[in-house]
Amino acid sequence: MSAIAERIDLRLRQLPPQRAARLERIIVSLLDMVEPEVPTDGGATNGADKNSRAVAALNRIAARGGIAGIGDAEAWQREQRTDRPLPGRD
Repeated sequence: MSAIAERIDLRLRQLPPQRAARLERIIVSLLDMVEPEVPTDGGATNGADKNSRAVAALNRIAARGGIAGIGDAEAWQREQRTDRPLPGRD
């Protein structure tokens, strides 16, 4: 893992699970905007690779407390559904 990835992971682990999950989604979205993910096998997607990445993502969520880290589910859902300004739009 690179030094910057380690710093990001450390900072996310120090935050409450709900906030960490939200920032993790933002970071992934920013990375996708800057440099879209390109399959390494020439365009074909490997089902086993997708499964292992999905399991790894679920394990990270579980390590941060999963949905147990959400105190008020209704308030959390309202926060997730609020409209946010889109980058580059006024």
